[in-house]
Amino acid sequence: MRKRLRLLALTALAAFVLSGCASSPSSNPAPTKAKLVIQISKTEPDGTTYQRYKTIEDASVVAEIRSVLIKADESRSSASMSRASDRKLEIMNAGPTVASEIQVYGIWFSPEGKLIEVVMESGQGGYIQLNPDDSKKIRSIL
Repeated sequence: MRKRLRLLALTALAAFVLSGCASSPSSNPAPTKAKLVIQISKTEPDGTTYQRYKTIEDASVVAEIRSVLIKADESRSSASMSRASDRKLEIMNAGPTVASEIQVYGIWFSPEGKLIEVVMESGQGGYIQLNPDDSKKIRSIL
């Protein structure tokens, strides 16, 4: 009697373990990759508000911009600019299942137009002045 009870308990335990470990692909959906979108705004004539004028959804262009702007994320420098930014870039996640904070960058063009300065306005912030090659890349996209 005791052996049967032990055998029954062991069989039940094995059934629970095996059924709990078995999973079908439909019960564990693959994680969705985040789709990043960049929205670009420019200063209105009054200089205090911004008007969105362009949305970039192309993954390769978004990746190129992010690779340049990541330097501002990593920078520990801070800056107080004397005027409002010429452009604002908002990088957001467009995926329906992935939530993340919107990253906002202020973009300033140098008076000569050759260099771009970037300040990360969300998060911990950071300031960088892009080199001429990166400035040219960003300017062509904007």
